[in-house]
Amino acid sequence: METKHEKFLRLYGGRIERAESAIDLLGNLSSPNYEHTSAEAEEMVDRLRTAVDQVAESFGLIDMNNQNSFVIETETPKPIQEIDYSALELRVLGGAIPGRDRRDIREALRTLQDGNTAEGIKQLQKVICGWIVPDKIEGEAA
Repeated sequence: METKHEKFLRLYGGRIERAESAIDLLGNLSSPNYEHTSAEAEEMVDRLRTAVDQVAESFGLIDMNNQNSFVIETETPKPIQEIDYSALELRVLGGAIPGRDRRDIREALRTLQDGNTAEGIKQLQKVICGWIVPDKIEGEAA
């Protein structure tokens, strides 16, 4: 009689090889024979990361429901008007942000880096907190 661990080992090998082969095939889409946008490539990678995170969570390796699973950092906290948005980074600790939210946060950070402070903050607050913010931030020119 096969033990549960033996069954795991028997199934694991073939499944991981098929997953790696499928990922290799996705990587082949980056060749000059195909055309894609950066957004499409990011979406593909985000979906793969989300799938891997879900597997990790199912094995108890990470907790995707952890509320403190991401950090947006600047060197020191500053008033909104003084933040250098080009220095912001999205750091996913344990990959706990679902792919769609991660993509929306990246888009918001790009908006901030492009100088559109009000819109970038609105995008971040919508994704992270569900906050509704005024159209004009205090102290910002109209």
